[in-house]
Amino acid sequence: MKFIETELTEQAFLDRLTHLCRQKERRDKAYAGQDAFVFHRKQEKFWLGSHHAIGGKNPGLSADRLDCSYRVGEDGFVTVAYRRFKHPALFIPHVVVGVFGLLLATSTLADVIAHRAVSGGEGVTALFFLCFCGAGFFGNSKELTSQEDHLRYICGVADGAEAGETVVPDLSLMRDREVYPLRIIYRGREYLTLSYYPEDGEEDALLHADGELLYFRNRAQLDRFCAEYDLCIVDDMETCSFDEPLSAAEQDYGHILKCWNRLHTIARVLGVPFEGDDPSHDGLYEVLFGSAMPISGDRAEHELMEEQMQELDVIFADKESLLERFRLWRE
Repeated sequence: MKFIETELTEQAFLDRLTHLCRQKERRDKAYAGQDAFVFHRKQEKFWLGSHHAIGGKNPGLSADRLDCSYRVGEDGFVTVAYRRFKHPALFIPHVVVGVFGLLLATSTLADVIAHRAVSGGEGVTALFFLCFCGAGFFGNSKELTSQEDHLRYICGVADGAEAGETVVPDLSLMRDREVYPLRIIYRGREYLTLSYYPEDGEEDALLHADGELLYFRNRAQLDRFCAEYDLCIVDDMETCSFDEPLSAAEQDYGHILKCWNRLHTIARVLGVPFEGDDPSHDGLYEVLFGSAMPISGDRAEHELMEEQMQELDVIFADKESLLERFRLWRE
């Protein structure tokens, strides 16, 4: 039995499980011809497998999978336990063929040693049987390893982070040594990070390195980082939550505007596109800006129409690709 310790709450873990895998329903027959990782959950237990789209044939589940369970610790974070499971339907045939191949190879070798006549076909057949057996063992092992890697990704465990790799952000471009603490909430998890102003622009940036945003486990770790790099913390902790549905924030245009701006900053820092930066959405941004700080004071004049709410859904549709690029800073 192997274990993975995460820094995810139960809800955050289940959200990632359902978001990064397809749920296997009882009468599900196909996944539109696409390869996918699938799972089936019953309370705290679940299995994780692979679903293959075989060219020109009906897709099917792999025979190998991971049997998993999770528990929530006293710190509120999830720990996952899992073991590899090889299905007998695929495992036993390879063993049987391998045994026949080994017996045939042994018999052929004995005939060679005894200088008896040996048919070339026997040697080829034995080699084929042994290769078939080996392909079953090593092929299944490769698939299970792929499933393990995906389970680790679901748990938010990066290879470099688990190895204890320390990543140092480039702070040389800071305009000064002043930083602003920021709490980003997404899928039930809090990411504490820092924003600052670079020398070459008026827009703020977020702490980052190697194409990922850096975050801290708690305020104490954030404070230690600032002390180590001689940074001065300015202002109180600002919070930006992406867990609140847009429909529930129809009257809180300031909150929507804050989330929009944060996604814009993240995309700019990481050098990736963001739908909200498309000029076609400038009109909606101006409406939000005016609604967040209405001149007339009459909020009814600034209510968003249904078409504008649908436009917001389009803008925030790819927020996962930006908000899942956080990496824990290691001391």
